[in-house]
Amino acid sequence: YKKPGNGGKKAEKAPTANQTPRNASASEPDVNDGSKKPNEETTITEKKVEKLELPDQKFEEVKELLQCIYPPFKPIDEDNLEAMMRLAQQFQIELIQRKVSEYLDAQLEAQLNSRTGGATNIILKILMRADEFELGEVRRKCVEWFSRQPTSKVQDAIKRVSPPTGVLLAQTHIALLDKRLREATKRNKDLEFKLQALTLTND
Repeated sequence: YKKPGNGGKKAEKAPTANQTPRNASASEPDVNDGSKKPNEETTITEKKVEKLELPDQKFEEVKELLQCIYPPFKPIDEDNLEAMMRLAQQFQIELIQRKVSEYLDAQLEAQLNSRTGGATNIILKILMRADEFELGEVRRKCVEWFSRQPTSKVQDAIKRVSPPTGVLLAQTHIALLDKRLREATKRNKDLEFKLQALTLTND
């Protein structure tokens, strides 16, 4: 005797929530609920740089640069100054830029505090270096010193620096001359007033 309705076959149980239906394809992609980004593990990679090529740089200069950056920190001096200034500016290395600025500032202070009041050729060289490599504080001090010098020296310095620094130097020098002229005019007026008062007293 066969029970009607199932053709003699055993009734299959419905899959539970944790079971996968038998006819579901094994290769069917899972639904991404947004909690995991596709290929998340392969999109973030880390590459190791074993060699950095600097075809336009000299080996000895790059070696010198590294010795100035890492302990025991080789100091900046006249022998490596030009190369360190150029490399520091090219690669924007603030540590070396600061060391170069400190070195030039020390050289400038030594000139300003000397008995002679500073050698024009040395201070001009410092100004040219500070101008080329945009060392603002050192350049400002050099411009201030030159502004107090005779006009012939100022004109020579203007020819040796960039146009913006030349304009700044000329303006500073002219402002100082104008100040001196006003002070001299005031002194002359005071002297004339005293002479007139003295003349009236004698009369």
